[in-house]
Amino acid sequence: MLNAYPDRRAIIATHGFITTGGNRTTFTTRQDAGINSSVQVWEKLIYNNCNIFLVVNGHWHDGELSEAQRTDPNACGKPVHQILTNYQDRADGGQGWLRYYVFDRRTRWKQSPTLRR
Repeated sequence: MLNAYPDRRAIIATHGFITTGGNRTTFTTRQDAGINSSVQVWEKLIYNNCNIFLVVNGHWHDGELSEAQRTDPNACGKPVHQILTNYQDRADGGQGWLRYYVFDRRTRWKQSPTLRR
Protein backbone atom coordinates (compact mmCIF):
# COMPACT_ATOMS: atom_id res chain seq x y z
CA MET A 1 0.00 0.00 0.00
CA LEU A 2 2.80 2.41 0.81
CA ASN A 3 4.44 1.87 -2.57
CA ALA A 4 1.13 2.00 -4.41
CA TYR A 5 0.28 5.44 -2.94
CA PRO A 6 3.61 7.24 -2.37
CA ASP A 7 1.91 10.66 -2.48
CA ARG A 8 -0.37 9.84 0.49
CA ARG A 9 0.67 10.38 4.09
CA ALA A 10 0.62 7.22 6.20
CA ILE A 11 0.19 6.25 9.85
CA ILE A 12 1.47 2.95 11.22
CA ALA A 13 -0.36 1.49 14.23
CA THR A 14 1.40 -1.41 15.90
CA HIS A 15 1.32 -3.22 19.22
CA GLY A 16 4.81 -2.41 20.49
CA PHE A 17 7.25 0.09 18.99
CA ILE A 18 8.74 2.56 21.47
CA THR A 19 9.07 1.86 25.19
CA THR A 20 8.16 4.11 28.13
CA GLY A 21 11.71 5.48 27.83
CA GLY A 22 11.06 6.43 24.20
CA ASN A 23 13.44 3.79 22.85
CA ARG A 24 13.00 1.24 20.10
CA THR A 25 13.90 -2.30 21.15
CA THR A 26 16.32 -4.73 19.53
CA PHE A 27 14.53 -7.78 20.93
CA THR A 28 11.13 -9.41 20.56
CA THR A 29 9.02 -11.00 23.26
CA ARG A 30 7.86 -13.70 20.84
CA GLN A 31 10.01 -16.24 19.08
CA ASP A 32 7.77 -16.81 16.06
CA ALA A 33 9.46 -16.94 12.69
CA GLY A 34 9.37 -13.59 10.94
CA ILE A 35 8.82 -11.45 14.04
CA ASN A 36 10.77 -8.17 13.87
CA SER A 37 12.00 -5.97 16.70
CA SER A 38 11.01 -2.31 16.60
CA VAL A 39 14.54 -1.41 15.42
CA GLN A 40 14.08 -3.82 12.50
CA VAL A 41 10.62 -2.39 11.70
CA TRP A 42 12.17 1.10 11.63
CA GLU A 43 15.01 -0.04 9.37
CA LYS A 44 13.00 -2.30 7.03
CA LEU A 45 9.72 -0.40 6.75
CA ILE A 46 9.45 3.04 8.26
CA TYR A 47 12.78 4.75 7.57
CA ASN A 48 12.69 4.25 3.79
CA ASN A 49 8.99 5.00 3.28
CA CYS A 50 8.94 8.78 3.23
CA ASN A 51 5.15 9.00 3.35
CA ILE A 52 5.00 7.57 6.91
CA PHE A 53 4.76 10.49 9.34
CA LEU A 54 3.32 8.89 12.48
CA VAL A 55 3.76 5.59 14.34
CA VAL A 56 1.47 4.86 17.30
CA ASN A 57 1.76 1.96 19.71
CA GLY A 58 0.76 0.56 23.07
CA HIS A 59 2.12 -2.51 24.91
CA TRP A 60 4.66 -0.83 27.20
CA HIS A 61 3.50 0.44 30.60
CA ASP A 62 4.72 0.73 34.17
CA GLY A 63 2.14 2.23 36.51
CA GLU A 64 1.74 5.93 35.78
CA LEU A 65 4.58 5.70 33.27
CA SER A 66 2.59 4.86 30.16
CA GLU A 67 3.35 7.53 27.58
CA ALA A 68 6.41 8.40 25.52
CA GLN A 69 7.26 10.04 22.25
CA ARG A 70 10.18 10.67 19.96
CA THR A 71 10.68 12.12 16.51
CA ASP A 72 13.35 10.98 14.09
CA PRO A 73 14.00 11.91 10.45
CA ASN A 74 13.33 9.34 7.74
CA ALA A 75 15.48 8.75 4.65
CA CYS A 76 14.01 11.90 3.06
CA GLY A 77 14.76 14.02 6.12
CA LYS A 78 11.09 14.32 7.07
CA PRO A 79 10.06 13.89 10.73
CA VAL A 80 8.46 10.64 11.83
CA HIS A 81 6.60 11.07 15.12
CA GLN A 82 6.48 7.93 17.28
CA ILE A 83 4.04 7.89 20.18
CA LEU A 84 3.37 5.33 22.92
CA THR A 85 0.04 5.44 24.74
CA ASN A 86 -0.99 2.72 27.19
CA TYR A 87 -3.10 3.64 30.23
CA GLN A 88 -4.08 0.12 31.39
CA ASP A 89 -1.68 0.09 34.36
CA ARG A 90 -3.01 3.37 35.78
CA ALA A 91 -5.62 3.57 38.54
CA ASP A 92 -8.86 1.73 37.78
CA GLY A 93 -7.45 0.26 34.57
CA GLY A 94 -6.79 3.67 33.08
CA GLN A 95 -10.23 5.10 33.87
CA GLY A 96 -11.21 4.89 30.23
CA TRP A 97 -8.52 7.32 29.09
CA LEU A 98 -8.09 7.50 25.34
CA ARG A 99 -5.64 9.55 23.32
CA TYR A 100 -7.05 11.11 20.21
CA TYR A 101 -5.48 13.15 17.45
CA VAL A 102 -6.73 16.12 15.47
CA PHE A 103 -5.37 16.51 11.96
CA ASP A 104 -5.24 19.91 10.30
CA ARG A 105 -4.28 20.27 6.63
CA ARG A 106 -2.48 23.55 7.34
CA THR A 107 -0.31 22.31 10.22
CA ARG A 108 -0.33 18.63 9.16
CA TRP A 109 -1.20 17.17 12.58
CA LYS A 110 -1.76 18.08 16.19
CA GLN A 111 -1.65 16.01 19.33
CA SER A 112 -4.71 15.93 21.52
CA PRO A 113 -5.02 18.49 24.29
CA THR A 114 -3.94 17.59 27.82
CA LEU A 115 -6.58 16.46 30.29
CA ARG A 116 -7.06 19.21 32.87
CA ARG A 117 -8.37 18.38 36.35
